[in-house]
Amino acid sequence: MGTAAAGNISLIGTGTGTLDGINIASNAAINREIFGAGGSVSLTADEMNLAAAIRGSGTLQLQPLTPSLGMTIGGIASSSSLNLNGSEIGNIAPGFAQIFAGGTNSSGPISFAGSVNFNAPTTVRSPVGTGTIDTAGFNIGGTNSLTLQAADKISVTNSTISPLSPALNFTVNSDADSSGGGAISLAQATINTNGGNIILGGGSNALTEPAQGNAANPKGVNIVNSNLNAGSGNISIRGVGINDRGANVESSNLQVSGTGNIAINGRASGNSGSSNTGVSLFDGPANTIIRAVNGNINIEGNTTSPQNDSKGVAISGVKLQTTGTGNIQVLGNSTGDAINGSGITIDQRLSAAGGNITVTGTSSSHIGVDIKSPIGITTAVETAGTGNIAITGTGRIDGVSLRGNAINNSRLQTQGTGNITVVGTGTFGQGIALRGGAINPGATGGSGTVRLQADKISFDPASRVNGTGLLEFLPLTSNLDLNIGTTTLGNTFSQINVGNLDTNGTITFRENATFNNPVTIQAPAAGGAINSAGFTIAGTGNATINMNADRSIVTGNITNPGRSIAINSNNGSIDTSAGTIDTISASGGAILR
Repeated sequence: MGTAAAGNISLIGTGTGTLDGINIASNAAINREIFGAGGSVSLTADEMNLAAAIRGSGTLQLQPLTPSLGMTIGGIASSSSLNLNGSEIGNIAPGFAQIFAGGTNSSGPISFAGSVNFNAPTTVRSPVGTGTIDTAGFNIGGTNSLTLQAADKISVTNSTISPLSPALNFTVNSDADSSGGGAISLAQATINTNGGNIILGGGSNALTEPAQGNAANPKGVNIVNSNLNAGSGNISIRGVGINDRGANVESSNLQVSGTGNIAINGRASGNSGSSNTGVSLFDGPANTIIRAVNGNINIEGNTTSPQNDSKGVAISGVKLQTTGTGNIQVLGNSTGDAINGSGITIDQRLSAAGGNITVTGTSSSHIGVDIKSPIGITTAVETAGTGNIAITGTGRIDGVSLRGNAINNSRLQTQGTGNITVVGTGTFGQGIALRGGAINPGATGGSGTVRLQADKISFDPASRVNGTGLLEFLPLTSNLDLNIGTTTLGNTFSQINVGNLDTNGTITFRENATFNNPVTIQAPAAGGAINSAGFTIAGTGNATINMNADRSIVTGNITNPGRSIAINSNNGSIDTSAGTIDTISASGGAILR
């Protein structure tokens, strides 16, 4: 049976039970095969027997006559589903532009009962109602593109997806009818596309719309104990969770090479459960990694849930790494007023060999960006070469927090010429807080600028800040409260600035401070003042101490043996009566007022 020109072939069979609605036998009298030259071939029946070749260059559609009837691919005949076994799939000759297994109105479950190879771009679909797809532990080979599309849940479990062609674009598209319920689950899955894209999402466009969790399957996208490798292609994951995580990657590796990018986007909501986090990257017992080379890694998570521990993004034990020029960006927002609901938490390593790292978090109830080291883990955000680090946090408690423990610290580190910029806003806590945290914890650190900008900055004695370039403490609005202690700062900075030429508020020291390098404490803009009353500012090493303000300067003790101290007020008073100004040493030092 065939068409010489580009006409269409449509066969509709009405056999019931295990009887064939359509039977294409190897000894059929009509051409021994179906051949659609350039048009489409459509076979519709509740059971088919395809024992001869099907050829064409247009589209091929294989669909049940009853839309709610399920399909079994790779299995044996069944009265409860339309079966297409492996041999029948193999009889579909290469050359079709597109194969559709399932119709546009299909709503029954589709499951795999054996491993199969598709010789043309293929969409397996049950896109309306309660349609689901389950690979059920069998492997699938695809040519050019393979799409799994369902209205409800799609499960890829104990299965390998791999290309028959040089590269395979693999798409998992749940919630295809945009009804708001259709999750994606990958468990013990291996997906290798050899340069094709891997897309996990939902709605009418899985690249831009999310898979949707529901009451039965609350996580939008759940990837557990799986390996995804797109080669030089891209990986895109989008999910929305209901009373659970939007996108959950657990004990799983995601890798791309060349200029391939990785993007994970998750949203969470709900008023029950806990840890309703937008994007959760969790290691479990494995040592897992999300890696790109010259492409970028972008993580974005949002939660509106008020439940405990609901975060925008939680990175726990999973390493994020770019080994070439790729950048890493993490954005997280927690707006549901959850207890411990940080915008972003990080307790593993983010590293970029030649790119930049940007982390931006907001929390309405807790910490904007919380970088912490559990016992036995040194959490690090680090770049090499010219890569910069930018951390911005806004929180009800602290804006940005670097927390360590008795054994390990959390750290921001540049190993080249890159800059470190930390900007924090804490409504009831600190803008920037180092509690056992470190910036450039090595003996010297990188040569770039370290800029800390907040209205309240606090370091505990276990914290460290090093570098060989410029160190800046800047107010975010006008006033700056500084609590940096006496043992925190390294001795290799070229210059330390507290405030800048635009500072017009009051710089207030809340603790004794020791500077090992030249320091300028300045608030020279109109209204600017300095107050260190009750505390000692000390200079060691090669420090010189310069104070400059528009208005009043009030000090406690200032000591800098053998080196200069300069205090200048443009339009106000200088009051040193609460302490002494001391440069006494064998060589002496200048005191200028």
